[in-house]
This record gives sequence, structure tokens and C-alpha cells, in this order.
Amino acid sequence: MQEVLLLLFISGLGEPIGDWSSVASYSSYDEAMVLEKGEGKIGFASSNFCIFGSREDTTSYDTRTLDILGRLGVGNSMDIGFKYTSPRAGVLSIKYNFLKRSFLGSFSIGFGYMKATLMTEPENLTYYLFDIYPSLKFQKPLSSSIGILASLNGISSYYIEEDRYDRFFNHYLGINLGLTLRKGRFCFIPEVNLYKGMTYHYDYIKGEGREIPSVIVSFGIGFFFYP
Repeated sequence: MQEVLLLLFISGLGEPIGDWSSVASYSSYDEAMVLEKGEGKIGFASSNFCIFGSREDTTSYDTRTLDILGRLGVGNSMDIGFKYTSPRAGVLSIKYNFLKRSFLGSFSIGFGYMKATLMTEPENLTYYLFDIYPSLKFQKPLSSSIGILASLNGISSYYIEEDRYDRFFNHYLGINLGLTLRKGRFCFIPEVNLYKGMTYHYDYIKGEGREIPSVIVSFGIGFFFYP
């Protein structure tokens, strides 16, 4: 059970052990299509996030998140985007479209930051999180209103405790499947994500480390408006 509580903390599930309830990294709600220069879109999304530990005596947990997202075309085959996940996580990303044929292909990389507090006795612990999210995205339009999305996503995270007693390294690899459902200036994107990864935790006080494998599942729907 201790391994699951640790995974909950580093993955953003705050209710069991603190006030950290933000998971920015596991949802996508992004297309391989790149916006033209000067074009933009803005939207919001809601996801359900589940984590499964590696031991037989562990229990799965889930929580929900709310995202605010936006993208802006900045040049030839390139756009930039942001994602804010309540209550305090953010990701900035840049995407380049390298394939424009019967299906679209693009590569994006995002950079995330979060400050989080773990409620403990006799005093709280504050952690700073730095994340990198590379992603290879593909999109197949089936009609003017429906398309299929698929992507291969990676996550590398470095978490440091304020007093430098703890270090966390997360490495995840996952797939994303979704749909684009368009109507005029509006677009809905339902999606599901599956990740498998490893967390490396080192305690400088105890002078020991451990590895914790886990499986992450998230699913939800996003809504976007093109001004």
C-alpha cells in the first residue's frame, strides 16, 4: 500500500495524502493538424485519471481533472499551445507538421512545471516538478466533420523536494487514441490514453532508492472553439 500512496503523490492525486490534485501530463486533446499563422483555438476538457500499482495488494485510484487549453499558429507548419490543469499545473508546447498527405503527421514537445505541497506533520513538504513531453501525432480525416487521432507519447519528469531530501524520476511511454467531431467553428475530441512506466525514488536521508512500476489510464472529452 505504501507504493500506491507514493505513486498517488507523484502522479497528482492529492485527496489521500495532501492538497495536490493536478494531472496535466496524461491527457492530450491535440491534433496532428497545425493551425495556419494567426489562427487560434481555445477550449476546455474534463478527464478521469486512474493509476494502478504493481503489487497484488494495491488498490486502484481515480480522480477527475479540468483543463483549459489553447493553440496559436505562428508560422509555416508550426503552432504553439498551452494547457492549464487545475489547480496549479501548466504545460507549454510547440508542434511541427512534417506530413501532409492522405493523413497528417506532426511532432510536438512540451515543457511543464508544477509546485505542489504535501500535507504532513510536523510541517508541510513542498515539491517542484519539471516535465518534458515529446509526442508523435497522426491524424486521418474520414470526412469534413470526422477524423481519427493516434499518438505515441513520452513523459520524463524530475521532482525535487524543497529541502532536497527526496528526488523522483518518472519515465512513461504511452499511446493516445481519439476522434475529432467538427461542426462549424466547434470541435469535440473524445480520447483515451494508456501509459506504462517506472518511477525512481531516492531518499537522501535514508540513503536508499527504489523502483515503482505502474500503469496509467485516462479518458475524457475536450471542447474547442475556433474564433
